This record gives sequence, C-alpha cells and structure tokens, in this order.
Amino acid sequence: MLGIETPTRILIDGYLRIGKEYKSFVSKFDGVVEVKKVANVSDYSSYDHFVGVIGKFNPWVVFLKEPVKVESLEYDYLMEVIKGHPVLSKI
Repeated sequence: MLGIETPTRILIDGYLRIGKEYKSFVSKFDGVVEVKKVANVSDYSSYDHFVGVIGKFNPWVVFLKEPVKVESLEYDYLMEVIKGHPVLSKI
C-alpha cells in the first residue's frame, strides 16, 4: 500500500503497486473491493514522481515514504493495518 485517503466507517481508498503497475483501490465495509489500473510504473521516473503527479490531482491522499505490504484488501484487515501504522493511524 502506497497511500490512502482518510478512511471512513464505510470505505478505504488508496493506491498500490502491484508488479509493474500502480493501481487505485476502494475497499468497502460491505466486502466489495474495486481495483483499477492507474499507470505503468515505467511511466514515471521514480516513486516520488508518481506521488507528485497523483498528489496534484488528488491532494487528499497521504502517501508513505516506504510502502506497507498488505496481504488483503478487505476492509477490516486494512483498518487493522492503518490503526497499527505510526503515520496512517494519525489521518
């Protein structure tokens, strides 16, 4: 997980890197998970470049300096990851 917007009681949305692609995701409390390709990693010169570009279009996302590995995109699991993370738990 690269970053998220402020989580709510009904959904968490954010960004991932899966292989050679950056993706956006929405994880809903009711179990629905949507994942969409945003871009190829090779479209950007670096992770910082990706963050800078996406941040201009979506300034509500908090991106992490170091990605967090997640095993699932289920809402409850992600909330536990967020609560236990020193940065994400503060948003």
